[in-house]
Amino acid sequence: MLMFPQERNVHQKIFGGYLMRLAHELGYAGAALFARAPVRFLALDGISFTRPVPIGSVLRLSGRVLHTHGKLVHVAVRAYTADIATGAEEVTNDFRFTFARPLDPLNANSMREVVPKTYTEAMLWLEGRRALEMGMEIRGLRGGGRE
Repeated sequence: MLMFPQERNVHQKIFGGYLMRLAHELGYAGAALFARAPVRFLALDGISFTRPVPIGSVLRLSGRVLHTHGKLVHVAVRAYTADIATGAEEVTNDFRFTFARPLDPLNANSMREVVPKTYTEAMLWLEGRRALEMGMEIRGLRGGGRE
């Protein structure tokens, strides 16, 4: 998508909150499609702003489900800017989200599982598993362990 000036910050770059919204929407869509059910946002597990996104640049978002556990879905979204002339892309942001599939007594199907096929996918799967485990531990310590 093209980045327009109405989403700029005081530094004349795209506002980070706007990028977070776009990433959240893609993460939600991916989690809901994978879970085959509506999901609810549970946590923003990680965010990195590696490079600013210039106004007028072409932004590409890529999302993938990394890991599932019970009714939890861990999703990674990566943002890239693309050079129109060369097609070269640079990573600008990484986002990690956890979503929860609501319990539905009428549809007791278990969550589908992610099965890595390559070494890279296996490393991402492990990263997603660690993030889910850490998130469950933190929410449990804070008394908000309603996964």
